[in-house]
Amino acid sequence: MAHGFSLLLIMLSCVAVVASSDRAAAEEPDQVRATAAATLQAALDHASKHTDPMQKVAALSQALATAHRQVPQNVLIAEMIDKLGRAAGEPRLVAAQWQAACAEANELLRFEVLVESPTPDGFPLPTPVGEIRLQRYPAYRLAKTEMTFIEGRAFWTLFSHIKDQKIAMTAPVELTYRSDDAAKKTSMAFLYRNLQQGSAGKDGNVDVIDIPAQTVLSIGVRGDATTSRVADAKRRLEHWLGQPGQGWEANGPLRVFAYNSPFVSDAKKFSEVQIPLQKKAR
Repeated sequence: MAHGFSLLLIMLSCVAVVASSDRAAAEEPDQVRATAAATLQAALDHASKHTDPMQKVAALSQALATAHRQVPQNVLIAEMIDKLGRAAGEPRLVAAQWQAACAEANELLRFEVLVESPTPDGFPLPTPVGEIRLQRYPAYRLAKTEMTFIEGRAFWTLFSHIKDQKIAMTAPVELTYRSDDAAKKTSMAFLYRNLQQGSAGKDGNVDVIDIPAQTVLSIGVRGDATTSRVADAKRRLEHWLGQPGQGWEANGPLRVFAYNSPFVSDAKKFSEVQIPLQKKAR
């Protein structure tokens, strides 16, 4: 993670109110994902008792296919099945690959977003890891500054703004990217809790903007929002948009909602990679 963005998230973690009562923290676990994870765990337990590697492959492949039918929008599981369906070689190695894939799928289905601070009023729950969803957001207010070569400059600009305006921080932090390059950030912003907080307008190098209600295509990403992870997520979203009959098209640049501070381990970090949408003209 770049130094400036890390600094911003450090300040976020220092000033944010822990949202233990927030709706995301209080939400019951998704039962469909829990059921799919239980299917995988049972298969892993059962496979450990087999000595025949092909019996292991049969049990694990069936469980992974069942999990995918239960959570068809999870593209990571779909990619695992596609890759392993073409696997060949020594049976014990193939069985080990299926076992590793089922364990990984089980883990990502059980992943829970660590809620460190409140989200803006009316925001939907975060997109689960590996799933592609249409997310609908209400109108919200943000404070944005342009990203320069030195990301720390964007951090200090935003921090001065929130300090002067006495604005409490929320999660996520919003990063906007160039539409043609998932490695190039164009702006950094944080989101106000609601439209009654502060006021829209210009404050030096910070633009406080009211974003209208919108629909986005979103995928949940586990781990730090590295360039490669963002690029992979972008590819998956664009593949979804390219499928016939979707009825949607991009309506804005790629953005990342980053939820966690640098104090959170990489394995527990979470972000959403999103493309704003509009309905295709008929």
